[in-house]
Amino acid sequence: MKFAANITLLDFGCPVLDRPSWAKQLGFDGIECLFPYDHSLDEWDNALSGLPVALINSPEPDWAAGARGCGALVGCEETFRERAGHAQAYAKALGADRLHLLSGNSMGSDALAALVRNLQWAADSAPDLMHTIEPLNPIDMPGYFLNDYHLAIDILAQVDRPNVGLQYDAWHAQRIHGSALDVWNDCKTHVTHVQIAGLVARNAPDLTNADEVALLGAIADHGYDGWISAEYMPGPADDPDWLAKARQITG
Repeated sequence: MKFAANITLLDFGCPVLDRPSWAKQLGFDGIECLFPYDHSLDEWDNALSGLPVALINSPEPDWAAGARGCGALVGCEETFRERAGHAQAYAKALGADRLHLLSGNSMGSDALAALVRNLQWAADSAPDLMHTIEPLNPIDMPGYFLNDYHLAIDILAQVDRPNVGLQYDAWHAQRIHGSALDVWNDCKTHVTHVQIAGLVARNAPDLTNADEVALLGAIADHGYDGWISAEYMPGPADDPDWLAKARQITG
C-alpha cells in the first residue's frame, strides 16, 4: 500500500505548491489535494517533481460559503458537467489516480436520481478515469446528500459503472455509523480509495488506539493495494512516527 499526504489539511506551514516536497521528505509516497485549480498545470508539474497524485476533488468555487458540490442538485446538470469536465482534464494532466465527485447539499428521491444520472455521465465521458463518491458525516457537513455508507452502496449499484467506486474515510465512517471497522468490513469490496485520521479527534492516526490498529490490519488483510491518504488536522500531540508504525502494521 502507498501512503499519501492530503496537502490541503496537512499544510506544513507553507504555501500549497511547497507542500509536495515536504510530504516527500516526511516519507509519503504521494499527495492528494482537494482543490488544485487555483494553480496552473505547469505550476503543479514543477511542484510535484514526479511525486504521484492520489486524488483530487471536483471544483466547488463556493466551498467557503458552505456549498459542497452539485452532483445531487436537481436542475444543475449543466454546472455539474462543466465542473466534472474541468476536473477530469486536471486529473488526467496530473496523473491523478482518483477523482472525487462532490454530491452537494440536497435531499430526496429527485436528488438521488439526479446524482445517479450525473455519475453515469461522468463515468461514460471519461471511461479511463476512476471516479469516487464519499459519504460525509452530518455533524461536520450538515445537509450533505451522501451521508450514509449504505446509501453509497445503493448508489453505486444504480450507477453500475466499473469506473465509479467508493471513497472510504475512516473519520467520516466512525462519525456516521459508530465503528469505522464495521463500515470497512461491510463496504470493503467497493472501496477504491482510503483516507485515515485519528478516530477520536481527527488528528494524526493514533496507533496506540486498538481500534485504529485493528482497522489498518483489516485493510491489509483484505489485500487492498491502493492509496491510503492521511487526511487529518495536525496537532501538537501527534506522534511523529505514526507513518512508520502504519507501514509496519500494513506490511
